[in-house]
Amino acid sequence: MFFVDQLKLFLICISIGLCAGAMHDLFSTFTYPFRGRKREELVWFIYELSFCIAFAFAFLAFQANLSFPDFRMYMALGLGVGFCLYYKFLRILLAFLKKVCYNVLRKSCKRKNSEK
Repeated sequence: MFFVDQLKLFLICISIGLCAGAMHDLFSTFTYPFRGRKREELVWFIYELSFCIAFAFAFLAFQANLSFPDFRMYMALGLGVGFCLYYKFLRILLAFLKKVCYNVLRKSCKRKNSEK
């Protein structure tokens, strides 16, 4: 396998890692009802473990479907880099955009309620 092919696979794995970070952030909202309760750590541990197992199976299925070569260390590194990039940069940006959208919707709802 040539360097260019390996670079393409590495970039694909980074993008998959970015998507995994977004999915992790999205699905973590299901743990909110358990916040502040006695078994919060247990619920969070079960969530993390099940997400990692599900993501590993999904990646292996994706890898087999696209006929990737055998699993290589740079692929795992690409997944990790993508996941970290999401949590260090994109998560902050998306949280800011979510806050802006929330405030815009809240103001528009207040205007509609005040007009009635």
